[in-house]
Amino acid sequence: MSTPATVPFAQIGMEVNNDSYRKLCESFLFNKDLPIDLPSSQSLFRLSSNASYGEEMMTAIGQGETVVSPFEMALVAATVANGGTMMNPYYIDHIETYDGDIVKQYAPVKYKELMSEEEVDILSGFMKEVVTDGTARKISGEEYTAAGEDRICRIRRRRRSRRNSLLVCRLSGCGKSKTGDQCDHRRRRFRKFFRSPGDQDGI
Repeated sequence: MSTPATVPFAQIGMEVNNDSYRKLCESFLFNKDLPIDLPSSQSLFRLSSNASYGEEMMTAIGQGETVVSPFEMALVAATVANGGTMMNPYYIDHIETYDGDIVKQYAPVKYKELMSEEEVDILSGFMKEVVTDGTARKISGEEYTAAGEDRICRIRRRRRSRRNSLLVCRLSGCGKSKTGDQCDHRRRRFRKFFRSPGDQDGI
């Protein structure tokens, strides 16, 4: 996972059972509505049981007819970070009055246990290598610890090609800004890593 490994993943794709493969992806909410109140797009896994070798290889490397949303990838990464438990996403931590009195406090709600401890340990190790030794080295060497996975593809429009990429990751050990806003601090530190002329990069 730390460096592009198209050929090994393509080989694995030809060896796994397609029905079991689809069942695993659907347990992570592919082909299903996400457990959120806001409108969202489904991530699609379309590999059939009698698919060709070419379709199996393309699916295994994340291409072919597979469609995935950034929200879906964030849920998968968060599931690894939460020890294999997928949580129901929520957007508001609490509601308070102008003078700081808490009107309503929201709490995390478990959606489903999806991974074993062993699976989490293996995948977490791979995701850390993506940052320390792989394609996301730009975000290593800071005061926080990061683990993630990135996807890159080329988009051609009017005879021009540009890179389109997405990085999903988790951070730990990140200090707060002077205002105490930890999220804002992380945002500012990440912004400098993902600005390349002609590229469309997202986190």
